[in-house]
Amino acid sequence: MEPGPFADVVVFSTVKTPAPGAAAPTFTYHLPHELQGRLVAGSLVVVPFGPRRLYGVVVALSDESPVPETRPVESLVDPEPVLTPAQIALARWMSRECLAPLHECLELILPPGVVGYADVLITLNPEAPADAANTDAQAALLALLRRRGPLRGTQVNTALHGVKWRAATEQLARRGVITRQSFLAPPRARPRQVRTARLMPTTDVDTPLSGLRSEVYPAIIEFLHTEGGPVDISWVYAETGCQRYHLNK
Repeated sequence: MEPGPFADVVVFSTVKTPAPGAAAPTFTYHLPHELQGRLVAGSLVVVPFGPRRLYGVVVALSDESPVPETRPVESLVDPEPVLTPAQIALARWMSRECLAPLHECLELILPPGVVGYADVLITLNPEAPADAANTDAQAALLALLRRRGPLRGTQVNTALHGVKWRAATEQLARRGVITRQSFLAPPRARPRQVRTARLMPTTDVDTPLSGLRSEVYPAIIEFLHTEGGPVDISWVYAETGCQRYHLNK
């Protein structure tokens, strides 16, 4: 058995839903030396999962493992946890009460784009014979790869909509006609900028308003004065009926 500590990880992949009343599926990984002390419940990590690498969220840490053999957590995606212990507890409750997979409940709570997607890169073997296809689906896949070069699974799915290309990929890979390489796309989340407006600290608002004839300006001043701090400009628009150029003045 690998030495601790260990992390219980919910992997973002389609796994078998537990029977009613059964424990939610988590997978135990050991922490390599460079990650010890850096992970907490809620950390987003990359872990090996079968032949693939997938994103997962740490839901618990322990000094003991329930299984004799474990694989290491590969990397920490973000130094800050993406979920709080309370959110993890909520997801467990949702999974238990709704009989839903735990990873799906966690995804409902996670901000959009925090977790990237797993995909596969499919490449044609340059030495593959021209008559390598045994089925129509294999022929369609090979023709696509010859025409466009290496493609991601999502690209193949779009190009061969309605074709059973996944089974064809498996069959051709076993024969060495194509190769498959799993990869993880990076998280898509980006910082969101919000424009705000606030009333400048002053005791005289009549002078600036003297040259402005529209009744919307006093409404803006009154609303910002009532709020007492920065306000999302969409709220200012909704409450006063103003437009962007009113605020610019």
